[in-house]
Amino acid sequence: SSGLAVEASTGDCSLTVPLDYEEEQVVMFQVVAMDTEGLLSMASIRVEVGNVNDNAPAFDQSAYKFSVPEGIRFSVQVKAMDVDGEGYPLEYFPVSGFGSTVDV
Repeated sequence: SSGLAVEASTGDCSLTVPLDYEEEQVVMFQVVAMDTEGLLSMASIRVEVGNVNDNAPAFDQSAYKFSVPEGIRFSVQVKAMDVDGEGYPLEYFPVSGFGSTVDV
C-alpha cells in the first residue's frame, strides 16, 4: 500500500499513514482525472513535510568517565544530538541535586 487515498468522486487526496520528516521531507505523487469517454488529465502533487520536535536528544555515549589529578580545575565536554535538527537547540544542565557547579 502506498499510503495514499484518492476519493474518486471528489478528488480529495489524503495520506493513510503518518509522515515523518526524519524519514522523508517531500512526498510526491500523481493523480489522474478521467471522464466517461476515457479522456484524461494528470496532475503532479508535491507535499513538503514540516519538521516538528518529536524526538528526544541522545548523547553520543550513555556514560562518561574521566580521570584527573587532584588539586586542579578541569573542564570536559559531553555531546548530544537531536535528529530534529538545528531548529531545536539543546541546553545542558546538571541533575540529581547538583547545582550549576559542583564543589568538592
